[in-house]
Amino acid sequence: LDKIKELVTNEKYFIVEFDENGKVNAKRKIDFKDICILSRDKSFGLELQREALKNNIPMNYEGGLEIFSTQHGILILAWLKLLLWQNDTSAWIPILEAEGFSHNEITKLIRGEAGKENKEYGFTYEKIPADVLMFLDEIKNKESALLQAEAVLKKYNLIDEIGNRLITIISKLMSADFISLNELVKTIEDSARLEYDIELINTEDAVSVMTIHKSKG
Repeated sequence: LDKIKELVTNEKYFIVEFDENGKVNAKRKIDFKDICILSRDKSFGLELQREALKNNIPMNYEGGLEIFSTQHGILILAWLKLLLWQNDTSAWIPILEAEGFSHNEITKLIRGEAGKENKEYGFTYEKIPADVLMFLDEIKNKESALLQAEAVLKKYNLIDEIGNRLITIISKLMSADFISLNELVKTIEDSARLEYDIELINTEDAVSVMTIHKSKG
């Protein structure tokens, strides 16, 4: 971002435009739209754009994202799975990670080595923060999976362009046909590798960010 600022503000950098005979036609300053950033990681573009906007640098992210493989999607899926089966290890691991537990602590909790066994849930919950268990009870009382997903995003402060897109996708999945929570979870799991476009505010004079794969087109 510092280099981008330097390129568009420092007069020692400029664009040379040639006529059809190859002669210099004009020189002009570098605009944001002259710059493109290529990345291997799809999620990097969105993160970079957020930081760019904080620094008053217009930037457009171009490309789809495996949205259910983001932290947003993983946590929504994890909590929905717990509503189906509260002892689901694959669900508790990302949740405990998000709560700041180390790998060793998570292993002990799952194996029941950290305290007394809680009969209601089936394995060690003694060292899990009370607010985490209260949140599980809270979302149980939500009227729909959509409201449950929104609550998860709000809990982790993930209300952003990815979160909004996820809510839209889940809403469409639920409205397309009457599906059970179990079917919704299965659909989300099967969609982990699918790419979805992220709608962002576009400006004409802005840096472009895209994956190397997308740039091949």
